[in-house]
Amino acid sequence: MNSIYLTLRHQSFSLPNSIIYYITKNPKTPKCYQKMIKCCKYFFFKNPILVLHSLFFKFGQWKTCSSGKFCDVINAKILNLENTSFKVWIRNTVRICASNQSDSNLICSIIPRIYKCDAACFSISNVTLYFDQFLSFASASDYLTFDNTIIKLRNEKPISIPVIVENLPKITTITFYNTHTLNINSNTIKELIKLPKFSEIMSFEIYNILESFDIDTLYNYIKKKRNTQFYLKFAASVSETYKNRLEEIVDELLGADSNLLISYITFPGMDETKRKRLLNRYMTSF
Repeated sequence: MNSIYLTLRHQSFSLPNSIIYYITKNPKTPKCYQKMIKCCKYFFFKNPILVLHSLFFKFGQWKTCSSGKFCDVINAKILNLENTSFKVWIRNTVRICASNQSDSNLICSIIPRIYKCDAACFSISNVTLYFDQFLSFASASDYLTFDNTIIKLRNEKPISIPVIVENLPKITTITFYNTHTLNINSNTIKELIKLPKFSEIMSFEIYNILESFDIDTLYNYIKKKRNTQFYLKFAASVSETYKNRLEEIVDELLGADSNLLISYITFPGMDETKRKRLLNRYMTSF
């Protein structure tokens, strides 16, 4: 038995039991909870929660670290939650990278243990999750990095980018890699720009884009909404006709007012001088 339970004593609180129960089961912030359990072990005994600065998964292991700018998967310590009843409250960052199906199973197994996830930064790679499982990690995210990951409903229907954006109320920065796992079609951009939330996005990056991506609708949006920077990298498979249209857009961006926020577009076969000029405009217009 854990030593914390060996020193438990009966508590006599001045408040009614119903109020103590509510306080115990509903701590408002991680800082508040940590003060409570330091004050009295009773609160931990009745509601055992591990408050974690960050949570990482890689090479089949969960890891965590305390705090600070050097808190990353390299410096983190192994987190063993087996044979415990603890839940976890994640404060800052979640980074998940699976290698195989066994890893995906381990990732799913921790979800019932999440008390709350307040992580502003969420990165996920090589995982298949149901949408409700995804939101268990991502619902408070400000920054999202999404790579080679499949998100679907319980009926196995894939989730689209607009649905992801719509359900992340705090999101401001999004990066999508390997878009073949996403349900991108000719309506994706039309659905995105209808969302009030999309106008609040500060940075939107998407890589390996296929020709089904409606670049004209997005470009018209870019010309009207100058508060979002787009980084768009197109796949080698796009046609010459599509590349020609991209080059026309690049020329317009290079001729735009130097004081405006500039988006970046690149594709295989693009003129290198134009690419460097546009990248420089993009990097200096933040």
